Amino acid sequence: IQDGGASSTSCDWSVRRGERRSRCLIGDGDSRQQSLDLLKVWKDASHPSSISQIDFRRSRHHNSLGLSEDMRQWYLDNAVGTVWSKVMITPSSHRRGCWDIASFLFVLYDMLAIPFMLFDPPEVAFTIVISWVTRIFWTFDIAMCFLTGFITNDGRTETRPRPIAVRYLRGWFMLDIAMVGIDWAELIF
Repeated sequence: IQDGGASSTSCDWSVRRGERRSRCLIGDGDSRQQSLDLLKVWKDASHPSSISQIDFRRSRHHNSLGLSEDMRQWYLDNAVGTVWSKVMITPSSHRRGCWDIASFLFVLYDMLAIPFMLFDPPEVAFTIVISWVTRIFWTFDIAMCFLTGFITNDGRTETRPRPIAVRYLRGWFMLDIAMVGIDWAELIF
């Protein structure tokens, strides 16, 4: 590829032994060329979430993106074609941002209300309603954690249900279920 005559760029994308390689050489003709390798997250063909913003539904019969057929089919089967792809939430979405703001407000309320309960205040309509609202909110928060993606160590946004569930079950799930369980047990007993 010529860029205005003086400098040239040539890029090589190849597939060898199942791994996709890409390298670009940039130079100005007679002088030394520099080799630029793309970041792993940009060129990793084995994990389609690196190209999760592409709409493959329009290209079911025509592979205009130059992707391997099995990679395109994997993506269609596991992301676009499932009900879960419509339900899953990215961690940077507006829906998740609003949920996090509500979580902050409920934590703030709990920080003030729970110590105040030691003084055995009289129950008024507001405290009854807000206790039900917080109880239900924190119960739904457990479900939201199963539906919210996360950022992996290599910078990808993971939105597949299984890895999200595994991560949540290994992390905050036990604490969340204990706290919500105590809240509901208080109501029952």
